[in-house]
Amino acid sequence: MSIIIKVNSQTVNIEPLNGSVFSLDELQKAVGGYIQILSITTGEYAGKLMVVDEEGLLKLNPVVNKTASLIAGQRIVGQVIIIDKDQIE
Repeated sequence: MSIIIKVNSQTVNIEPLNGSVFSLDELQKAVGGYIQILSITTGEYAGKLMVVDEEGLLKLNPVVNKTASLIAGQRIVGQVIIIDKDQIE
């Protein structure tokens, strides 16, 4: 199961439109821009991927996503999506 983590720490379950893998367009819409993929190596989501807005820190007034930052172990801004490695084309 994949989840979106919003900047207010709310989570929403999400599945790919085709039922198996997310398209680039789906991932870009979920994070609001070009994507960057981070591997999660520790904690509850170890072994999964975090998809973030590649240019999030460059945007005017970026909003830190505290929950995603804790998971990633680095400063993350904006909405993110956490997916399984086999859910990406």
